[in-house]
Amino acid sequence: MNKQALISITVILVLTFAFVTPAHASSTPVIRPSANGGWGILPNGGVAVTTNDAIGSVVSGPGGQPGGLLPGSVEYHTNSAPGGKPQLYAPAALTGVKFTDLTALTYLSYISAYANGGAWLTHTVNVKIDLDGDLVGTPTDRATMVFEPCYTVNFCTGPIQPLNTWATWDALAPGAIWWSTASIPGTAFVVPFNSFAPLTSLYTAYPNARIVFLEIQAGQSSGGPPWNNFVGNLDGVTIGVQGVSTTYDFEPDLPSPKAIKLNVLQELQALRSTVTNKEDGHKLDEAIKHLTKSLDPDLWVDETHLQAKHGEKVFNEEKDAVVKLVELIKNKKSTIDKDMLQGFIDRLVGADKILASTAIMEAIGAEGDAKKIEKAMEELIKGDARALDKYASAIEHYRNAWKHALKAV
Repeated sequence: MNKQALISITVILVLTFAFVTPAHASSTPVIRPSANGGWGILPNGGVAVTTNDAIGSVVSGPGGQPGGLLPGSVEYHTNSAPGGKPQLYAPAALTGVKFTDLTALTYLSYISAYANGGAWLTHTVNVKIDLDGDLVGTPTDRATMVFEPCYTVNFCTGPIQPLNTWATWDALAPGAIWWSTASIPGTAFVVPFNSFAPLTSLYTAYPNARIVFLEIQAGQSSGGPPWNNFVGNLDGVTIGVQGVSTTYDFEPDLPSPKAIKLNVLQELQALRSTVTNKEDGHKLDEAIKHLTKSLDPDLWVDETHLQAKHGEKVFNEEKDAVVKLVELIKNKKSTIDKDMLQGFIDRLVGADKILASTAIMEAIGAEGDAKKIEKAMEELIKGDARALDKYASAIEHYRNAWKHALKAV
C-alpha cells in the first residue's frame, strides 16, 4: 500500500486515540469539521467563525508544515470591503483555566498574500480574561489580551515573514509583546490598545486571572483597511496547561467510506467498458458484482455507518471483490495496469478500516464495554498488520473490529 493511502486511512485511528489520551500525556489530535475536538465550527464546514465577507475554512494545503503535521490547515481570507475577520475558537475546556497556568501557546502561520495595510499583519491570538478569576463579568474586570507577532519581531515596521513559508510564533516566549483592549490597573497595560509589554506585570498583579475564551483570528470586526485581501493559513496550534501540551493538526474531512466504495465501483465499471480480454473481463465483472452488493442501501444507515444486523455483508462482499482484483494482479497474462488495480484495493481496504475505526471511536465516546472495545482494537491492529499484502484477511479483521465495537454499546 502506498504512503498516501496509509496516511489517509490511519487518520481516523489518530482521532480515536485523541479521545482516550491520558491527561498527563501530550498529544497531537487531528481536528476536522466533522470531528472538531471542541474547536469552533460553523455549518459551512469551516473551523472558523466568519464576519462580513471574510472566510475561514479548512483546506487540504498548502503542505510543508514542520513537525510531521499533515498538509491541511485553516485558511483565512479577509477579502475586500467590507472585509471582516475569520476567527478560530479554542475548546471551551480552556474556560476557567488560570492564565498563569497556560504554559504553552504556539502556532504556525503561512501567508500567501499580504494584507493591503501592511506585510506585518498575520494571525493574532486573543485571550479574554477575567481579572479576579470569579468568571463573573463586570465592566472593570474583563480584558482581552492580544498577541500580534509583529510587535515582538519588528514593532510592525516590515514584513512579518516571507510569503509562502511557514513561520512559528510563541506567544509565551520570554519577552513576547502583548497589548490589551482595556486599561488594567497595576500593570504595564495602562492605555487600551496602545500599551505594549510582556505579560509579567499582569501575572504579578492578577495571579488569579482566568481564561474566558481563546481565539486566533486574522482581520477586524469592522472590516476594511488595513486587513483587506489577506490570505493566510494556520496550523499546529499548541496549547499547554500546567506543562501538558496538545498540538492541534487541522485537516479537511475525509471522503466517507460509502463514497470511496462508490467511486471505486464507478471506476471499475468505466474500466470494464475498455477491456476486451475475456478472462480479465470475467474477473472484473465478478469484482463489480460483489462491490455492487456491498453498496446495497439496505445495508447502510448513512455514509459512515452500517446496519447492525446485516452490515457485516458489506465487508464480506467487498472481500470477495478484492480477491478478484488480487487475482487479476497475479495473472501474468492480464493486460490491466497493476498499479491501477492496486489503487482500487488500497482504497477499498482503507474504507473498511474507516468503518471499523468510526465504530470504535463512537463506542469509546459512549463509554462502552471496555473489554469489547479492547477486542475491537486488537482486531483493528491485526487488520493493519495485514493491510500491506493480505488484503482479504485485513478486511476480515476490520469486520471483526466493527462487530466488537457495536457489541460494546
